[in-house]
Amino acid sequence: MRANQAIFVAAVLVFSGRALALDYRERGYQYLSPIPEAEYVSPRTRFVLVRFETLSPYELTNLSSFIEVTADQSGSHPGQTTIAADERTVIYDVSSSFSKNETVTVTLTPMTHRPVREVVEPFQYRFHISRSADSLSVQTAAEASVHVLSHTSSRANAATLTQDAAPTAVATGLMVMQNGVSVPSDFPHVDILVNDSPAPGYIYIDYDSSIDYTMILDNTGAPVWYKRGSRGRDFKLQRNGMLTMVGGGGFVGYDRNFNQIATFRAVNGYSTDDHDLQVLEDGGYLLIGRRNETVDMRRYVEGGRPEATVRETVLQEFTAAGELIFQWRAWDNFDIRQMENWSYDDPLTGHSIRFPHMNAVDIDTDGHIVLSSKRISELTKIDRNSGEIIWRLGGAKNQFTLVNDPLDGFNVQHDIHVVGRNRYTLFDNHWLHRTNESRAVEYEIDTNDMTATLIWEYQENPPYESYHMGNAQRLPNGNTLINWVEAALPKATEVRPDGTKVFEMNWAQRNSKSYRVFRFGWEGMVEKPYLVLECHSDNMTLIFNKFGDPNVAYYCIYGGTEPHPTALLDTSVSTLKRLTDLENGRRYYFRVAAVDTDGRQSDYSNEEDALARFLGPDGNMVFNGDFSQEKESWTWEVGDSASAEWMIEDGTSHFGIASGGNHVSDVQLRQTGMQLGWAEEYVLEFDAWANQPRIIEVKVGQNRPPWTDYSKIGFFYVGTRKNRFRYTFMMKNASDYDARIVFNMGNHSADVYLDNVSLIEKGHP
Repeated sequence: MRANQAIFVAAVLVFSGRALALDYRERGYQYLSPIPEAEYVSPRTRFVLVRFETLSPYELTNLSSFIEVTADQSGSHPGQTTIAADERTVIYDVSSSFSKNETVTVTLTPMTHRPVREVVEPFQYRFHISRSADSLSVQTAAEASVHVLSHTSSRANAATLTQDAAPTAVATGLMVMQNGVSVPSDFPHVDILVNDSPAPGYIYIDYDSSIDYTMILDNTGAPVWYKRGSRGRDFKLQRNGMLTMVGGGGFVGYDRNFNQIATFRAVNGYSTDDHDLQVLEDGGYLLIGRRNETVDMRRYVEGGRPEATVRETVLQEFTAAGELIFQWRAWDNFDIRQMENWSYDDPLTGHSIRFPHMNAVDIDTDGHIVLSSKRISELTKIDRNSGEIIWRLGGAKNQFTLVNDPLDGFNVQHDIHVVGRNRYTLFDNHWLHRTNESRAVEYEIDTNDMTATLIWEYQENPPYESYHMGNAQRLPNGNTLINWVEAALPKATEVRPDGTKVFEMNWAQRNSKSYRVFRFGWEGMVEKPYLVLECHSDNMTLIFNKFGDPNVAYYCIYGGTEPHPTALLDTSVSTLKRLTDLENGRRYYFRVAAVDTDGRQSDYSNEEDALARFLGPDGNMVFNGDFSQEKESWTWEVGDSASAEWMIEDGTSHFGIASGGNHVSDVQLRQTGMQLGWAEEYVLEFDAWANQPRIIEVKVGQNRPPWTDYSKIGFFYVGTRKNRFRYTFMMKNASDYDARIVFNMGNHSADVYLDNVSLIEKGHP
């Protein structure tokens, strides 16, 4: 039987250019991935996908041997063949990676109980790993067959819609907000500029500055939930009720109570692009992947570089079980030369090119896909079954006549959304035309007349300029929420259909962009409190919240000098507690539990720890800075390649260095526990000299990887005479209450002397 099958396959599969050129759809296949003759395919491609036009994959009698994969260098690639949960996609999971610059042959030999050639024929095709074919064109046959209509546009006078309002300032700093939620000192408060009966729901927003935050805010600007130290780009509520945000090298999914329940990552050699994730009602999802490829751009453009780095993006669809069932690559469907007018950044003659910068995806009312690609200024509708392009709006390949659009279309757009049958909203950055006029727009598509009519827009007067990011969300009541991105511009402007503003806010410090901003409801309740610890000159402050729980009666504060404390230190009906009765110089560990009105206690919060460094009258954070207590509180370390000793002579530190080693850090003195608050200014002073002129280094920085240097002082020269050094710096990073001061004295054999070290907050009395 297998011998006859082999003869049959050999007879019908002639490996020639003519055979490879056959359209697989004429053989009964609806979709293949990678597509025939695909180039620049990742060596880490793991999944080959097959869909039939009419044949059910369950009819295959040879499922396990239906697909064979062989490469011309690395040989046979066995794998496991399964039917995806969608019951129509066959997945071949390749067991090993491919080699660069090789050609891979895929052989499909479907067998059924009925005459197979009535529905599908054997087929063989190739794809190419990290290499390009001879042809300069990367258009697919499906794309080339699309009829492109001539583009004619009309201009009309645009109505400008704006409303002035006096800002309502929100207090800043460490506090308990009006809704009972406490916030740390570096919490990014907001100004509410307009608040006139906005749509129901909360503001979902990310903050990107010296310290990242992800948060849900009410209409007064008070948080109902937040996470410090995490910038959750694209933070939103999905169709299936899941909360998602960027994190963990991809996207992270949570239930409504913020318990992590899912992760989402691209596959097939692509890393996860953080522009968009769409989780569908059934739990399936679409995301964007990206990968870099070295490309000889001379084949596409005059003056192109022979080894340019092209970052390609790809659209991938998965089942709820995480099975890849659809892949739509830029190289297969777009011509990179569409970006030839992109001159201000990433030109085609440059070293690095982003192609085509896919940035948003949605599912249309008919179940097919709409995709936004920034760097070709195009919205593309894609057949979700076959991967064929249905239509293209905008950019060099535009098929539609624009109607009633005063700006003659959009460009470098973001955030495509389906808001009705043939109706789409997007955030038009509009940054490549003669004027920069960012706006939110809605188009209605007519595929019979091939027109795209602008039926709604909102633009400020004078227009805002947002050259990247941004979004526009159509709300259930018909209002539209717009994020203008830039630090100086509002992060959330909500307007009615007639353009009147009902809500507007921005960061009080005007110091952060926000990738996307949404309005959604939230009815969750976290299962345990969230704890943030701050150290101050005279207390340790605990900030704790059991977000979403209206039945908390009080909190129990547990602490001690050992991890996982169970000793009850205090209780609090407030969500903020200052502790002063602590031993100076000891490290303390804390966690908090909430007790509800029925007396039930929650699980412990996250555990936080810090060194109690209560300052004396002089405000010096450095313990034993004059070395009067010998070596107390200091840590001395000498690397393997160095030889040195530390001595205290008449209250002065003397570092006898026989060999400085290979690196400046091979001879190091340090002390931890420095308490640095965001946006505060500090003064570092010390006496230093050497027995020979030399260079040493001083840092005030992070006490853990990545060892961020907050002070930016760096290297300095010391002579043979005692000298007083004084440096002033501002803490521009997130507050750090366990920072360290470091003196690096390696890479030189001269002895160093050090005395009277102090680190004081500027202005301390």
